[in-house]
Amino acid sequence: MSGVGPGVPASPAISADPADPADAADAADAADAADAADAADAAGPTAAANPRVEADRSRCCGAGMCTLNVPEVFDQNDADGLVVVLDPEPPRELHEAVRDAVNLCPASAISFIEG
Repeated sequence: MSGVGPGVPASPAISADPADPADAADAADAADAADAADAADAAGPTAAANPRVEADRSRCCGAGMCTLNVPEVFDQNDADGLVVVLDPEPPRELHEAVRDAVNLCPASAISFIEG
């Protein structure tokens, strides 16, 4: 008699039933999670979420340095002149220009969140 202790019966083995929709969904979720983990491993340890541009319009003074430096990513609102982020996840080739725009902002109203 196998079990946890004297007088405690062993629990029956639990197996997934492929015909059971709940078990099939669990198996699909597990496969999706494994695929995502494999993709992250293949990308390497330095891979992170896409860098993101954020703007704090309450700090913006409307100088327009961001718009002048990276018009593909930034614009200014016609009504108040404050920053508008056109592309919060810019392509890699614009990352250096976005970093420059962040450094040039006199109000420190924009940020580029990397990793």
